[in-house]
Amino acid sequence: MTALNLNENRLHGIIPETFTSSCKLKFINLAFNQLQGGVPKSLANCTSLAVLNLNSNNINDTFPIWLSTLPSLQALFLAGNMFHGPLPVQFRLGFPMLHILGLSHNQFTGEISNELFNDLYAMQKPSQMPPQVQITVSLFLLGVHMIWLTTIRISISHNLKDVKDGGDGGISAIFPMSIILSSNGFVGKIPDSIGNLVALHHVDLSGNSFTGSIPLSFMNLLELEHLDLSYNQLSGQIPQQLSELTFLSQFNVSYNRLSGHIPQGSQFNTFGKDSFMGNPGLCGFPLDKKCGNPEVQTTPGTTDKEEDYYSSSSVIDWVVRSMGYLSGLVVGIIIGRIITTENHEWFVETFGQRQRKKRSRHQRR
Repeated sequence: MTALNLNENRLHGIIPETFTSSCKLKFINLAFNQLQGGVPKSLANCTSLAVLNLNSNNINDTFPIWLSTLPSLQALFLAGNMFHGPLPVQFRLGFPMLHILGLSHNQFTGEISNELFNDLYAMQKPSQMPPQVQITVSLFLLGVHMIWLTTIRISISHNLKDVKDGGDGGISAIFPMSIILSSNGFVGKIPDSIGNLVALHHVDLSGNSFTGSIPLSFMNLLELEHLDLSYNQLSGQIPQQLSELTFLSQFNVSYNRLSGHIPQGSQFNTFGKDSFMGNPGLCGFPLDKKCGNPEVQTTPGTTDKEEDYYSSSSVIDWVVRSMGYLSGLVVGIIIGRIITTENHEWFVETFGQRQRKKRSRHQRR
């Protein structure tokens, strides 16, 4: 068995320590249950594990640093639990393949060290899409107390020639690089080393207590599509260099202590007032407050986004409709493997676009 999908059941109790050295699992989805206790250390025996989704349970544990020894782990989802304490100072060469680190809506605290981000080697290489057939599917990340949906685009490659030759198609999932640490208790400065993770597409550090300025190193993230730093205690100016991030489609620094001119040009001309509100010291388009230097004013012409804090946390484009939550990925891959192996045909479920849910505004602590 290569996939275990038990999400959205009413499972409770602790996750048993029953993963032996013969474990062949690649996908484990236990999300949306009532599981308690800690993360079983026997999972370290599942050396082929690519996706671990424990979102939306009642797991009470510190960060399971021993998971970093899994050589194939690409996506780690621990959102919406009771994980607590600081993150480790280093991963010590761990998580060599990690593409998604999803820790939102927990009780993590403390500062994040520069060394921690430096250890995420897979995120330091510009992403490349495979030449095979690509299908877009989605993952869901869950928050606490409400089912708000965040999607992440995933490319699944499938080698059709291998299918014709009788193979299993070489199915693999390519996850866009993402760091999602929102709604925790992190403090201190945002590490400059985040700028070394040049393959990042999505960064969400909202709902914490980060202080200091926005790192200038964000300008190195040329593939970045989504940056959410809202609901922190950041100060200083928004670096003008961020306007050079041409793929940046969602940007939110609302409810901080930022000041000065809002950068102009390129993508910044598309962001509405909601991206900057709650910073009395900010001025310039799209805000109504004009800056003292008239040269920084630009011609209006963009429409404001009608999204609140949680809507702005929505990551990328599409939502799985027929499969539901993370099981959409797991079940889809299982079906694909069965069909390609037995019938030598490539089958893909039809995915649709789903309206994102409105949520009430997150209140600062």
